[in-house]
Amino acid sequence: FKAMKKIFLFLSFAMIVGVTTAFASGDPTVGPRVQQSFKNEFPQADYVIWGKDQDYFKATFVLNDYRTEAWFSDDGELLGTARNLLYDQLPLAVMRGVEEKFPSENIIEIREITNINGTTYKMVAATKKGMFGLSATPDGEVVKTGKIKN
Repeated sequence: FKAMKKIFLFLSFAMIVGVTTAFASGDPTVGPRVQQSFKNEFPQADYVIWGKDQDYFKATFVLNDYRTEAWFSDDGELLGTARNLLYDQLPLAVMRGVEEKFPSENIIEIREITNINGTTYKMVAATKKGMFGLSATPDGEVVKTGKIKN
């Protein structure tokens, strides 16, 4: 079953990268401070795609075989990161929390989000009744965040 999850996540990643590439409207003008900050933070990054959202730049890239996103201010400050994870890459406390509170749910998507507020794990769980979101702290506190509409 875990092999199916890995295949599903890989196909999801491939689709996201394909869609992102297909609909990219060209790289925004990324200033030298942002570019240098990105290179300093993620020197091993591959396949970088830049975007601009309101007041920040977003870099989507592959780092150590994982899709990763990073947000930067106009002056090059790293504001936060997000990356897709597999279930077995979660901290043990988070896995225990999910298994205690939601033992029969299938976790189909996991994102680790890090910013000035710390690290949070956002997950999508699939059940017979539909999909819903979960949010977890690194110490294993897991809460249901709501139903996800298909």
